[in-house]
Formats: sequence, structure tokens, C-alpha cells
Amino acid sequence: MGGVGSISAEFWGGAPLFPGKNVVNQLEIITDVLGTPTPLQIAKVRNEKARRFLQNMRIKPALPLVEKFPNVAPKALNLLSKLLAFDPDDRPTAAQALADPYFDGMADVTREPSRRPLSKEMFEWDSRKLTREEVRELLYEEILHYHPDVKREWDKGEKQGHFEYPSGIAAMAEQFSSMEQGGPSSAPTFRNSKSLPKHAIDDYRKQVSLFASGAEKIGRSESVKPGLGDRPSFLDENAPATSMEDDLADVVQAMSLDADEAASLAEEAKALLESGHELIM
Repeated sequence: MGGVGSISAEFWGGAPLFPGKNVVNQLEIITDVLGTPTPLQIAKVRNEKARRFLQNMRIKPALPLVEKFPNVAPKALNLLSKLLAFDPDDRPTAAQALADPYFDGMADVTREPSRRPLSKEMFEWDSRKLTREEVRELLYEEILHYHPDVKREWDKGEKQGHFEYPSGIAAMAEQFSSMEQGGPSSAPTFRNSKSLPKHAIDDYRKQVSLFASGAEKIGRSESVKPGLGDRPSFLDENAPATSMEDDLADVVQAMSLDADEAASLAEEAKALLESGHELIM
């Protein structure tokens, strides 16, 4: 919640509230605004060096926020002072902040239910150091969500073992190494496709299946482009005419399908066109 306060202050002031160059400098800037913390508050600081620095700091009075933000409403400054409390235990929870008078007429508790706190295990990754290889592996696992052909390669490699089947991570490491040595132009490129959010991929698969089977009709003057709705979006009717085969290829390309799936759909579309299947309205 302290972060929410800092972001709010930056929004109202137009500049970072605590722009420290290092830990010591930032502590100086924080205490210039909030004043010197009490001995009890200092005792809660877990970093030993920061704790010693605060213990030896001269006494500073808190700066009234109205002097730093003269054009901000009193209710907003009152909430900001709570969010910026030096001791995290003195800051309001998200639910308490939403119930603050600053949000009168805006907050709706019936639409903002509180959820159980997140497990600390979800943030364990932030407390350990990752090697370069581990970071690359995590990045590669994220890529798998958007590229089904790479996912199948990964699964196959996992089942057979990395000693019998070259892992996808090794392939990506090779590409990164190539880029570092000779630049992006020298690195092997990934397949040419347009990635979509994971939740949108299935919708596009269904749409292309409908187009390829003739269940949907495409006009020569309609150029298909990827959209986020249930149906693909179209450009205006004055767009340059393209062939039906190109139109179908555009839809396939927009779906982030792997090479085998795209080739299969392209063959089916070609067969439909050669047989004189009617696709134009």
C-alpha cells in the first residue's frame, strides 16, 4: 500500500516522490517528507545497515503534505498520509483505503469483495537468485503458452530426456548466443507467425475451421485481420481486392497455428477452391 501512496503522489505532483540515487539517499529523502521515524518504527526495519543509519539520523520534523501538494484536495492528502506511513503496520489495507472518505460516491463494496491474502509461496521466486540459464528457462516456459508447436517439442523432449532429444531450451540458448556474437540478423529466426493472448487462440482456431469448410463466406474486397471479438474484424470495403486463397491465408496467419496445422488448413482451402466451392456472397 506504500507503493500505491507513492504512485498517487507522483500522479498528483508530476514527479517521483522519493527519487533516491541509492538506499542512503532515498532514506534521506523519505525522512525529509515523513520525518524521522520513532525508535519503535526503526526497530521494525529488517535491514541492519538501514536500521543503524536511521538510529544515527538527526531528528527531522515531518513535512506537511499540503506544502508539497498545495493544489490537492484535503481528502486526498488525508488518504495519502495514511498510505505513506513509515511503519507498514500503520498503513490501511486495500479494503480500508477504498472505504476512505476520498472515495465517497465511487466505491461500491458489493462489487469489490475482499479475497484471501495470497500465499507467500507465490512470491518465493523473488527471494532467491536465479542463474542466467534459469531465467532463460522461465522465459522459454512462458513462450510455450503461445506456441503449440514448440510446446509439443518441449513435451517430447521432457518424456525422452534431454540426453536423447535436444531440448527447446538448448535451442533457444543457441539462438541467444548467436545473437550476442553476430547480432539479430545472424541468428536463426523463429517461425513467421502472429502471437495472440492464450485465451484468444482457441477462438481463432474455430474461425479458421469455419472459413476453410465454407461455413463462413469471404468477399474478394474484404481483407481479414485479427480481432478480439467472437468474429474476425474487417477493413473497410474499399480495401484493394485480394484472392480468396490469400484471404484464407491471412486468417490462418492470424491464428498463431503451427506449421503442420497451417499447411493442413491451406490444403483444405485450396481443394475447396479448385472444386469450385462457393465462398463468395
